[in-house]
Amino acid sequence: MILIPAPQNNTHKDLKIFDLDIPSNIYPAIKTKKWNQVFRVSAVLKQDVQPQVLARAVSDLKERFPTFYVQLKVGFFRYSLVEVFDTDVVIPENDYPCLPVVVGSGQKPMFRVLYIKNRVSLEVFHVLTDGGGALCFLKNIVARYLELLGCRFDKTDGVVDYTEEPKDYETEDAFKSLYQKELKREARKEPAAYRYRPAYKENYLNVIHGLLRVDELKQLTKAKGVTITEYLTAAYIYAFYLDMLPRISKKEIRISVPCELRRLFDFKTVRNCSLYTNIGVHADRPDYTFDEILAETVAKLKEGLNKETLRRIASMNTKDTNLLAFRLSPVFMKNFYLKVGFALFGPRIMTTNFSNFGIVTVPKGMEEHIDHFEFMLGSTPNSMLNCGTVTFGNIINVTFACVSEAVNVQRHFFKFLSEQGIHIRIQSNIQTETFMEAL
Repeated sequence: MILIPAPQNNTHKDLKIFDLDIPSNIYPAIKTKKWNQVFRVSAVLKQDVQPQVLARAVSDLKERFPTFYVQLKVGFFRYSLVEVFDTDVVIPENDYPCLPVVVGSGQKPMFRVLYIKNRVSLEVFHVLTDGGGALCFLKNIVARYLELLGCRFDKTDGVVDYTEEPKDYETEDAFKSLYQKELKREARKEPAAYRYRPAYKENYLNVIHGLLRVDELKQLTKAKGVTITEYLTAAYIYAFYLDMLPRISKKEIRISVPCELRRLFDFKTVRNCSLYTNIGVHADRPDYTFDEILAETVAKLKEGLNKETLRRIASMNTKDTNLLAFRLSPVFMKNFYLKVGFALFGPRIMTTNFSNFGIVTVPKGMEEHIDHFEFMLGSTPNSMLNCGTVTFGNIINVTFACVSEAVNVQRHFFKFLSEQGIHIRIQSNIQTETFMEAL
């Protein structure tokens, strides 16, 4: 972080400015007028939200989380994240989730906080952070909100004292510490994946939440000798396979699965700190079984989420951005290179995203005010259906978001789990009875 003089019409002495972290370089390049990479994390409380108190909580966190209260500014050679001061970003939810945020203009940051009944949702442009960073910020918003209502709890589990100065490690670009100069460049190209292309609906996002019991799912995965992430990833692939039948594809059903590097390398940054591995299954015959898909999924996840494999990929990404030709290229040329790279190594090589957020913990005394958390991935240019999961207490929330009214894949997924003895509670913006008929 560096400080630059503030504009004369600003009453603040200095203006904070940050470089983009290495993972976020892609997002300004690939955004369009109608789309940018926005995702959502939500906390569903046990009491209805008081919006004025929520707005105060968001305002109070500005100095403690400076990398969130920024706007994207373009220079000749690079983008920067420059401090803004308008914290009026708390609004009632009255539209579909994950709408694009305003990027590159105005004094509002590139996130919004929405409320409806007892739900608080943080929607973020990916250039600011990843899911882990967004969750940390959301937990602190909710914690400060509850404090303003008179609740008291210890500052643990990622909840911090909002009056403290931010720590340097919270704003670091973690990828730089993984860089290995001697690393040899490796080929990255993967073949095109099976494309799921239901009928697209303009200005629409079909959201289905399935709430599962952790104890039931653990009993099932323990019997199979696999993790919950491995089991649900395989179930998601199997749902696409069932949707495809009786036809089969010669292309792999390939799921992009993120891994948060904080847990592997003990990073504490609230900025982007994740990598992806693509898990593909060539289900090219009509009698593929779930157990066959599970076996392939487990083996490929173990290989793709290996610590050294991820370190190597992070180092390659850092090496690419350190190339002299890239650093000396003007922004419009960088954008061109990144768009070409995204076309070659981005959505065309995956069928969908599946992000398992893992277990969310909060300070003792705070959990009694929260029912569950939600994690939602917005659509991407070529991935019409995405899935995110998050666990809190004994509830795993599986959230599907789709820009089509088609629900066959989602139905196959939940029907399969139901047939394994998992009890599922559906919450949806479509008719629940209609969706549940097949379960």
